[in-house]
Parts: sequence; structure tokens; C-alpha cells
Amino acid sequence: LGRSFAQMTLYPIDALRTLAQTRDGRTLADVGVSALVRGCATTSTFALFMGSIQFAVYEGCRRSVGPLLASAAGAVSSCVVSVPQEVIKQRLITGVYSSFREAVSTIYSTDGVLGFYNSWKPTMARNVPFVMTTFMTMDLLKNRRLKATNRQGEELSLAENLVVGVSSALVAGLLTNPA
Repeated sequence: LGRSFAQMTLYPIDALRTLAQTRDGRTLADVGVSALVRGCATTSTFALFMGSIQFAVYEGCRRSVGPLLASAAGAVSSCVVSVPQEVIKQRLITGVYSSFREAVSTIYSTDGVLGFYNSWKPTMARNVPFVMTTFMTMDLLKNRRLKATNRQGEELSLAENLVVGVSSALVAGLLTNPA
């Protein structure tokens, strides 16, 4: 739920980034202010599934392959959901489609299921390093906090987990996203 809330909160910023990166030069003036939230609720629900897949794969294989490979496996696995989300979100933001329903039905009728995965390379190139950095930083900060408070082998409190999670994502964002 936290991931979905964060995605919905940051959606307008992501929309501005998407517009800035469009190849056809569309601007906010071209697509209208509504583009900042077009598809926000529907595409942000994908975050529930992305997070579930990431954490399940990560936790499921961390002990056997280590946190680095486990985080990479979690990132790659979650792309099953994150790539279609990105395709739909970007087309909604740039005004290619006016609604989630129109985007899904048109992409599917035009290109089939593979149409939802046409941006898998750039999405993977962005998501895998970000998730790996997030999870590695999370493990590092968690272990340091437990050691500093003489609680090795215990779990962090909800507030501590929140601070560690936000800090980890911030570090990953700063290290893996271009300026």
C-alpha cells in the first residue's frame, strides 16, 4: 500500500519527467494540465503487484543467492507488471489515449499482449539498478541500525522501517536516475 500511495503522490512529477523525455516535443501546454494526473489511480494500483512480486522474490531467494542477486531477481520479476504499467502511463500522460480503458483496449487490439511490453528494455535498464541499489542500501541501513542499538537478530520497528525504506529509495534514486 505504501508503494501505491508513494506512486500516486509522485505521479505529477513523473508526468512532468515523461513529458520532458518525449521525442515529439510535447509539452504540458500541448497535453493540458490534466495530463499530470491522467491515469494516476489506475496505473498506480499496479504498484501493489510490483511491490508484492519484488519482495516475494527477494525474500524467497535472498538466503540462497545473497541480497544482490535476490534484488536483481525481484526487479526482473516485477517487470512483468511494471513494463505494462509504464507503457500505459506514458501514453496516457502524453495524450496518446484519453483513458485507461482506451489505452488497454487499443494496445491489445493493435499489438496483442506483446504491445504492453514494447518498452521492456528501457524499463528494465532503469528498474533493475534502482531496485538492486534500494535493497542493498536497505539491508545495510537495517543492519547498521540494529547494530547501533544492540539488537542484532531482532526486527526494526515500523517507524524505523519507514525511515530505512524511504532513505534507501532516496539513495537509489540519487544514484541511478540521470539528472
